[in-house]
Amino acid sequence: MYTSVPSTLDTPSNVTLLGDAVHAMTPTLGRGANLAMRDGALLGRQLKTVAEGRISLSAALAAYEAGMVKYGFEVVQESVQIGEERMGQNPLPA
Repeated sequence: MYTSVPSTLDTPSNVTLLGDAVHAMTPTLGRGANLAMRDGALLGRQLKTVAEGRISLSAALAAYEAGMVKYGFEVVQESVQIGEERMGQNPLPA
């Protein structure tokens, strides 16, 4: 089984990632689909602020990515820990 390795994203552009494209994980917590939906909801809220003229697209994507990377990789780390304990999964690299 493989999982993504927690990391940061490059400077936001007009393209972003969500779900397994950025924080793929083993199925030990069964939360991958839930995270993808959470990503979509957060991204949608940020894009709404762009449509309302409150912030730029790059600022909205930066805010989305900062939140998504934080909570997404927290769940990846939890999933790996449980995978190590219950399924013999290899740990994340140090």
